Amino acid sequence: MEHLQKGRIVFGISSFRGAYILPPIMKQFDSLYPNVIVNIVEANSIALEEKILKGTLDLALVALPLKKLNHDIEKLGLDEILMVASQSHPVTAFLHKKDTFPYYWVDLKEAARFEFILSDYDTILGIKSRQEFKRTGLAVRARNTTITAEMAAAMARAGLGLSFTYRSCVGRWNEAVYASIGAQGIYAELGLAYPYADYRSKAALALGKMIRDFQKRITDS
Repeated sequence: MEHLQKGRIVFGISSFRGAYILPPIMKQFDSLYPNVIVNIVEANSIALEEKILKGTLDLALVALPLKKLNHDIEKLGLDEILMVASQSHPVTAFLHKKDTFPYYWVDLKEAARFEFILSDYDTILGIKSRQEFKRTGLAVRARNTTITAEMAAAMARAGLGLSFTYRSCVGRWNEAVYASIGAQGIYAELGLAYPYADYRSKAALALGKMIRDFQKRITDS
């Protein structure tokens, strides 16, 4: 793999997560394998699952669990789901301090009195956040419920409501406050999904290893 001279990968990732983690990964990959072409397909995890099943992707970074794909998934670890708010939002009065990032946690029962902005029902983030409200027996007040996760987080940072994001997608905006959901937090598992096949290209394996190493550094930090 160190002598990989050429190749082509069709790689799937969500636009939201990809905007944060993919540029440094691709920069490193391109420096090591300049003759390997990586075609990036942007879609949410559920749509990427369909593309993997159809064999149109060589590799995809997805949030789990998926509905249909139960083979050829390499689990990478957990990505915490965080609440995002502006510094001026009244929910900050209900935040509890913690020692590690994101340095705050919030009881969903206290946050539920405020309005939320939710990503669509066909995203893992949208599904898991709604499941958490249901699990705790809470009704969610939401004005926008079918926008992208990136747009929902941006609106929350602007003070238009509360939203959810992944730890791997946290930006360094001064106006943003992030909090774990409950003292223990809630998480989505990440995985590398491959199409069902006996052979995986060296190029796809090289990119998969680089993503795995990058995710480990995020988790360890």
